[in-house]
Amino acid sequence: MPPVLTTPPVRRPPRRRLPGWAAFFLIPPLLLGISNNGSEDFTAEDCSYSVDAGPGSFDCATDTGPEGAGVGNPAPGDGVSGVWVQEITDSTSFAPVLAGKPRIAPVPADTRVLRVEIVTAELVGDPLEAQVDTRVGGFSVDSRYGPPPQAFEIHLDERPPDLSVSVLVGSGSGSVQCRVYADDRLVAVNTSDTVATCRPAM
Repeated sequence: MPPVLTTPPVRRPPRRRLPGWAAFFLIPPLLLGISNNGSEDFTAEDCSYSVDAGPGSFDCATDTGPEGAGVGNPAPGDGVSGVWVQEITDSTSFAPVLAGKPRIAPVPADTRVLRVEIVTAELVGDPLEAQVDTRVGGFSVDSRYGPPPQAFEIHLDERPPDLSVSVLVGSGSGSVQCRVYADDRLVAVNTSDTVATCRPAM
C-alpha cells in the first residue's frame, strides 16, 4: 500500500530567465576581451633600441627572448635578432665628403661588423643636425639625432637580408653624406641635401 502524504509536496520556484535584450549588454565585453587577447602583432613602431643592447638583443616582433622584454624601453624588444648597434667612443678621424661616384662593393660574406660614418661638407651658416635611423627588415635597430660627424658600428651576429641607414636633415643647411664600410671596403654611400640613404648589398 503506497505511503500517505501528510504534507503537500514542496514545489521548486520556477527558474527565472534573463530577458532577450540582456544579451546585448554581455556581447561588447566579450568582443573586447577577444580583441585584446589577439592584438600581439607588433610593428616597427613598437620597437625600442638601446646602444648597450649588445648581442642579447632580439626580434622586435616578439615579446620573448633571452633577456625577457629587452634592455631599453618597455617595448616588445630591443633591436632585431642577431643585429645590434654599438657606439664608437674612441678617437675617430673622418675623411672629407667623398666626391663624384665612389666605387662600392657588396658586403663580403664573412663580414661581422659594419662601420657607419655620417659627415657633412664644410658649412657656412647654421650647423646641420640630422635624424639617423638604422633599419633591418623594416624594423628599427637604432635611432639618433644630432650634428655630424657621427660614427657607429653595426654588429652582424646573424646576416640580415637587407639593411639601411637613412639620414634626414633636420635643421641647418648643406649636404650630408652617409657611408658604410666593411673593414676598409666602401659598401654604400649616398649624399643629399634632404635624405641620404645607404643600402649596402648584403
